[in-house]
Amino acid sequence: MFDPENDLERIWDKVSNDAAVLAAMGLTGQPKLVIIKRIIKKSKYDDLANTERRLCIYFVPSRPALNNLVTPEMIEVDCHVPDAESMIAYRVIKAVKDALHEQMANGKQILFAGQLGELATASGYFCAGIRFKYYGTY
Repeated sequence: MFDPENDLERIWDKVSNDAAVLAAMGLTGQPKLVIIKRIIKKSKYDDLANTERRLCIYFVPSRPALNNLVTPEMIEVDCHVPDAESMIAYRVIKAVKDALHEQMANGKQILFAGQLGELATASGYFCAGIRFKYYGTY
């Protein structure tokens, strides 16, 4: 069933409650409100400040399929960190991969679809990204 809002919410829930992701992000023991501000469900990095780290989880365009009954839906996860902490971004996306790959979310299996390497971000920051896919039915 096509339900992008619920799919994204379930994926965000898995990531934002994973102990390894929280540790890599420096969020262990932080209040939920702080976690919600640092792990978000959209691509937004133009307001990064004060050396904060941010994890963005969002949809990118679906992939074409040979069968019109299922489509590969794509989720991107980008980790933005201060430039001096660039390797932390890779540590975070590894933790996200471990938290999501082959997990079920909203009745769909989430599969690792590859790393994106270094991506554009705010000045003074470094960003690394990865993608996941799952098959939606219509």
